[in-house]
Amino acid sequence: MKPSWSGLRLKIVYMKPKGILLIALWLMGTSSWCQQTLLKKQTPKRFIDKVEVVVGAGLCFNRGNMFVENSRLEFANGNFVTNKRLPKMAYSFGIGVYHPVTDRLDVNARLLWERKGYRSELQTALGLSSRAFATSDYTYTYFTLPVTARLFFDNRKKIAISFGGYFSQFKDVSVTEKFYNTLDFTRSSTRFAGRTLVGFDANGGINSAAFLPGVQSFMRYDFGATVGLSYHAKVGVGSDLLIQMTANTGLANVNNKEQNFTGIPSPTERNQTVIISVGYVYKRRSKNKIL
Repeated sequence: MKPSWSGLRLKIVYMKPKGILLIALWLMGTSSWCQQTLLKKQTPKRFIDKVEVVVGAGLCFNRGNMFVENSRLEFANGNFVTNKRLPKMAYSFGIGVYHPVTDRLDVNARLLWERKGYRSELQTALGLSSRAFATSDYTYTYFTLPVTARLFFDNRKKIAISFGGYFSQFKDVSVTEKFYNTLDFTRSSTRFAGRTLVGFDANGGINSAAFLPGVQSFMRYDFGATVGLSYHAKVGVGSDLLIQMTANTGLANVNNKEQNFTGIPSPTERNQTVIISVGYVYKRRSKNKIL
C-alpha cells in the first residue's frame, strides 16, 4: 500500500502558520531579554551615586568615671559624695556620599561638625552638716568622619540599618561651672577652656583641686563604633528625605593622662551619643555608555 503524500503535505501546510507564530514569539522574547541585558550593561553604576546634607540633634551619655555618670560614694562619719547626670544636648551638621555595592547595600561616608560632652551635678560634704553643689557643663567640638555600611531589608527600600565606625579630631572645649553651698548659701559661676580636677578627704569633702588650661588635657583624636536605623521617603524625582537615629559609642579615652602633672588622677572618659538626624539625599543620574 502506497503512502498518501498528499495528506502529509496538507498537514505540513496546515502547521506552518502556528510554527511561524511560535518562532516569532520566541524571537520577540529573546530580543526583549537581550535588550534588557544590554541596557544594564550600558548603564553602569556610578562610583558615587548619591550625595546628602544632614543635620542632627540628640543627647550625650558620656561614661567612664564618677563625674560623668550617676554615682554615689560612701565616706567616713556617714558622709557621701554623689554625682547626677544631667541632660546634655549633642549637635551635628555635615555632608555625605554613598557608594553602591549591590541594589540593597551601599557604603556611606560623611564629614560632620559635632558638639558633644557631658553635664552633671556633683554634691559633696562641706563642714559637719552642710553640702556643696557643683554643676559642670563640658562641650567638646569635633570634626568627625563616620563610615558605615547601609543595608535595606524591605523590597521598597525605605527602611535600612547601618553599622560601622567613626574617626574624630578634637577642635576645642568650652566649660561652664556653677557652685552653690548650704553653709552660707553663696552662688558663683565661671566659664573657661580647659579641665578641672578634684580630690576628696576622708569625710567626702574636696581637699584638693587643679586646673589644666586649654586643650592640653584632651586627646587629639577619638574613634568608636556607630549603628543606626533610617527611613527614606521620596520627595521628588531623584531625591529622598532621610530620617535616621544613630548611636555612637566612643572607644578611646577623651582625657590625655600624659599631660596631667597635677598629682590628681585624670579619670577615664569616653564619648557616647544618640542622634536623630534629618537629611536631604540627591540621587545622581546613571552614566549611559554606547557599546
